[in-house]
Amino acid sequence: MTEVFQTMVVTAAFAPMARELASAVPAGLGMFVAGYSPTGKAPATHYVSEGWIKAEFAVALTDPATLVTVLKAADVKVTLENAKSLLAQATVSALPASEVLSGMGLLPVSEGV
Repeated sequence: MTEVFQTMVVTAAFAPMARELASAVPAGLGMFVAGYSPTGKAPATHYVSEGWIKAEFAVALTDPATLVTVLKAADVKVTLENAKSLLAQATVSALPASEVLSGMGLLPVSEGV
């Protein structure tokens, strides 16, 4: 089974959905909990997940219909409209999260700042 490295950054508004969907994938629990913002101060405006995933799931991160199909196979229901909304605002890259976030001008949110 081929795996590829992927980083996905989502806006704070879509982080709960991304967490729920990620939890359907093996090793997907605990994803999208690292918060970032342009200033590094709360509230976080974006959340990130990075790591090695199955190649077929990487394709699902670029195509809403494929995302719905992959999640349906994992008994997770998501509408095509929700999948389109999620992927439309997401940034998906094969680069490490540090590079993607830097390019977006985002800094880690420090607790208590």
